[in-house]
Amino acid sequence: PTSFTLDAGISTNPLNWDLSFSSTTTGTLFPQQSVNITLTVTPPIIKNPINSAEYNTAGDAMSVWAQASAVGGGIPAVNSTPVRILPVIIVDPGLPTENIEMTPAQVLEAQQGSGLDMMLGLDVEVRHNLRTELTETVNATLSLGPVVFESASTGGFNETNRWSLGLAPTLLPNLTLGDTAQPAPYLTIQGPADDYPVAGTLTVPVKATPTLGSAHTSANVIPSPVTQTLTITIPTVLGAIGHNGTVLDAMVGEETSFGIDLANVGNNMTSYRLVLNDQVPDGWDVSFSTSNIMPSTTVLNVPADVANHANNSTEHIVKFPMVVTTDPNAPANSVGNIGVDVFEVGTGVYITSFVVPVRVGEKVNASLSPPSQTVNLSIGETITTSVVISNDGNTPATFAVALDTTNAGEIDFTLMTPTIVEIGAGFESTVRVELKANSGALAAANYLATVLVTNADSDISLSANILGNISINNDMRFTAPASNAQFGVKPGEVFTVDYTLINRGNLVENIIIETSVEGGWTVTPANVPLQLGVNESTSGSFDVDVPALSDDDAMLSGEEYTVTMNVTNQTTRELLTTHVFRLSVDPMFEVEVEGWPSTMDFLPGTDRSWDVTVKNTGNTDVSVAVNYTILQAGLTVTSDDWQVSPGADSTLSIQRGETVDLEFSLRQNGAQPALTLKANLVVTLEPTDVNMQGSAEYITLLQMNRFFQPNEQLVAKNDDGDGEGYEIEYAHIPTGPEQAVAYELELCGATRLLNPSPIGDEYNWSFSIIDSNDAVQTLDLTAVCGSTSLGNRITLDTAQPYRVEIIDITVDSPVPPAVLPNDGWDLEFRLYHPDEHNNYTVYHDAVFRYRLDVYADPAIQSQGPENPEAFYEGQETTYSVIVKNYGTARADYITASLDCHGDVDILDQPGMLDVLNESAEHTFTWTVRPKVIDWWEVKKEITCDASLSSPMFLLDGEFSSGNDAKNDNSQGVGLGQETVYSWSPDLSIVFVACVVAGLLSIIFVRLSSQSEKWQLGGVYAGVLAFGFAFHLFNVQYYGPAVLLLCVAYLWRMTWKSSDEFRLIHEDYQRARKGTSTVYSDHFEALKDSRRQLTIILSIPVLGMLAIVLGLPPQLSTASNNLVAMAGYFFLTMFGVWYLLRRSDKMYGNLYGRMTDAEIRSIRIERDLADPARLLNDLADDGLDFTAILSEGTPSASSSGLDSEKQPATDLEFSSSTEVENDD
Repeated sequence: PTSFTLDAGISTNPLNWDLSFSSTTTGTLFPQQSVNITLTVTPPIIKNPINSAEYNTAGDAMSVWAQASAVGGGIPAVNSTPVRILPVIIVDPGLPTENIEMTPAQVLEAQQGSGLDMMLGLDVEVRHNLRTELTETVNATLSLGPVVFESASTGGFNETNRWSLGLAPTLLPNLTLGDTAQPAPYLTIQGPADDYPVAGTLTVPVKATPTLGSAHTSANVIPSPVTQTLTITIPTVLGAIGHNGTVLDAMVGEETSFGIDLANVGNNMTSYRLVLNDQVPDGWDVSFSTSNIMPSTTVLNVPADVANHANNSTEHIVKFPMVVTTDPNAPANSVGNIGVDVFEVGTGVYITSFVVPVRVGEKVNASLSPPSQTVNLSIGETITTSVVISNDGNTPATFAVALDTTNAGEIDFTLMTPTIVEIGAGFESTVRVELKANSGALAAANYLATVLVTNADSDISLSANILGNISINNDMRFTAPASNAQFGVKPGEVFTVDYTLINRGNLVENIIIETSVEGGWTVTPANVPLQLGVNESTSGSFDVDVPALSDDDAMLSGEEYTVTMNVTNQTTRELLTTHVFRLSVDPMFEVEVEGWPSTMDFLPGTDRSWDVTVKNTGNTDVSVAVNYTILQAGLTVTSDDWQVSPGADSTLSIQRGETVDLEFSLRQNGAQPALTLKANLVVTLEPTDVNMQGSAEYITLLQMNRFFQPNEQLVAKNDDGDGEGYEIEYAHIPTGPEQAVAYELELCGATRLLNPSPIGDEYNWSFSIIDSNDAVQTLDLTAVCGSTSLGNRITLDTAQPYRVEIIDITVDSPVPPAVLPNDGWDLEFRLYHPDEHNNYTVYHDAVFRYRLDVYADPAIQSQGPENPEAFYEGQETTYSVIVKNYGTARADYITASLDCHGDVDILDQPGMLDVLNESAEHTFTWTVRPKVIDWWEVKKEITCDASLSSPMFLLDGEFSSGNDAKNDNSQGVGLGQETVYSWSPDLSIVFVACVVAGLLSIIFVRLSSQSEKWQLGGVYAGVLAFGFAFHLFNVQYYGPAVLLLCVAYLWRMTWKSSDEFRLIHEDYQRARKGTSTVYSDHFEALKDSRRQLTIILSIPVLGMLAIVLGLPPQLSTASNNLVAMAGYFFLTMFGVWYLLRRSDKMYGNLYGRMTDAEIRSIRIERDLADPARLLNDLADDGLDFTAILSEGTPSASSSGLDSEKQPATDLEFSSSTEVENDD
């Protein structure tokens, strides 16, 4: 499917033909679908003479073609049809014009009775397109077609009847082809004369119809009538009539809405814009809307009065709203005129204006101010207040005043002014009321009186409330606990406080009792909301959770904590009262015991010792009494089977937070103790201070046992490679017949104290026991027993009842240097009774620990850079840490780390040290590069912290139990303080360069009298000498001191280098005297000189800084370094600029004063040379010669001198002209 575009033409391509399609495009057509489109062909009208190029002569033939082209492209389809021109005779009506444009003046004249009156002569002509003219004449008939009026807007349906049109003559006989009718006929036109014609167009068709004779008819000539249309255009004339002048009534000061008429007296439908003009009374509010202020409005599409001519319709009159609020003070019955301008909406053309008169009505009105007021007063106080009556009407009125005291309560209200008042319009009157508070008045009560104002004529009834408010007296008092009372509290307990609160004020209070304790103690309840009436009291209590003792210094005995009880208003949060008392911490006894055994095993007749530490965790130093009690197991009866050895501690003195040792021992007393014998040791710690509460009790179960290890066995270092013998104790405590028996011993498990995975054969241990046959039995350390024996039992010597027996065990430990700290074994032995073992399932088992009595203590012995005196910034070097093992065993897998806190870059790290034998040393080395220090410093003290660690910690995170953790880092041994020096050339070069530059500076300065260039050369050499001097010494603050001295030297030389200013100023003074000078513009010369010297004397600082920084420059990129360097340079430059400017001004002032003095001396010499002129000048200056010549008193003379006028300064020679302003 596609759509097509259509095109058409004529084969002969004639002129002035019109071809038009009903549509130049088709819609979308599907294949085989068709559509009909009309092509209209209009040839040009026949002219006289005929234009052959138009091809409209009778018999002219041509083809009309049409073409359809697909929109999407393709081969167009073309078709054509032949066309032939027929012979035609026409009569042209010959209207002289086809359009008549009436003027607005002509429209206006129509309302005044002078309508449009015109007579148009018609030039009637016979025309044809015949190729051969016939001699036969033609008759023509003229006629008027139906007249049509088209309104410019609406209406005008009867408008054609208001126009008078005539045509005479209408029959024109015997007209020759190509001739015009004589005399010419006329078309007469007469428009409406009773009112405006309606705006629009009046169309008058004039038709000429030819009548042919026989000759033309037989020749098949077609008579074709011709119609010409005359169009008369009536323009729009605007007109409007507003309000008819009737006086409207409005109530004074009140909003009143009116509907105002507006009539369209023009000749066309019009939209109007109405605008309030300046003719609005002062104080009046006028708007075209009731909802908002609208000084203008529009009235749209108002039809014209003549649109329905001869019909008495009022459609041309519309109403628009006008809302008027008069001045509240406008006099009654006065009339105010409101002016309205009328404009056409579209063009804004002014049309007319009209006035709406409004009469102000009479109104009686009043108001009271204030309508409600509150008077604050205290009990017994008398206050007078006022209420103002305002006559808001526009006429005088009489008002009655009364006072309603129904709700006065405890306040006496009294009316102090007359009860009848007369007030003029716009005036006021004051009513005075006196208030007096009685003693029973409350702050929360409402005491009210109402001032009543009435006017009988207008039914006005007004009221104003006067509320007496008694001033609030908040008086909340705590009667318990007493203020600043002190209560003792115990840490960790809850202390309850009872309180009583009474309201002595004059207001029912809604309050919150907020309680807090210093230190943030918990209070329950912390907030208590309640309501408390006047003279009402409340009692309550709260609990204080006293914190328990802790490791910090809080809750010490005697410490006081303040309790604050705040009473606040629930709504306003105003603080009403505060009550304070104190809680004092009572002394509390509390201790912690470390290492207290819960069970203690005994062999018959043996001693066991208690070695525990007691820590005072209470809140004060304490003296403790130690009591020992031995009770039969499960009973409160004392036991004699054990006895506390003499010398046991009976008292302990422990400071707060400190620990002391409690040492004592017990001895088993019974000669033949049973294996089931048990007792309880009760040790009681009580403070000796009777005022201190608390005690501590510790219990140990004492029991008999055949086989156990009292303490671990420390094994001495095996230096000679031979084993060391140790003893294992056990006892035969019979449970049956008391007879000697031989026990059996079996090793049922062994555990290495260290992880054996990285340990080689040289670290192996061996254990052996001598049996009853004196044979050495080596123990199998891999044996693990289950619920019964493995069979590797060793028979021991026969044991006697109730006697302690010895088992000899030989321990063969590793030989140095294969000695590891904390290395050893836990051996699990089983002891079998020969009659009780029940197939070796019943036994006594115990674990015996054998640990080497050695330790490793690697320590940092020394550290520092390769050459401490050459630890220069930015230069790569090495840093070493020497480590020595001061222990008795080797240390493995040592790692060293170095941290210089960002002052040194660590370029590489040393590897881990696998083994450090006892008394051996090792050096860890790092490649480092100190960072660049601040450019103004010659050296910087830094700290490099080295520390030692091991991934294989052996005990408690350290190398061994005997390791000194302090020497594992630099801080513990007082090392790591290093000095980074600023880069410096070789000292000999620096010294020589400094001396040479200094000598050159002295020589050049001495030669400055010959030329100022030597002076500047001396400055440059001197600044360079300071740059080399910066590197001479490495002393603290030496660098900043050199920089400050350099600045001081440069500023001093700047001051000495300003001689050029003197020469310029001398030359300038010569110019002032009128003599010849060197410089033409002295101020420009001074400015150039200052600028050049500023640059020349500031540049040396950059050279000095380059020497300080070195090559390549050793400058930190930190912002403070760059800012400091820039600040140093610009400060130096500013000082140079300031000193040069100061010197310039000083020379200017000096030479200016010298020149002024010289000029004044010349003037004095001139005046003294002519005394008469001098006296004349003095007289002109107002000097009274009588005061000089008369013999007055000294005081009069003195007064005359004081009043003498000083001579004016010759401004031409003022020294102020010498100083140039650089601003």
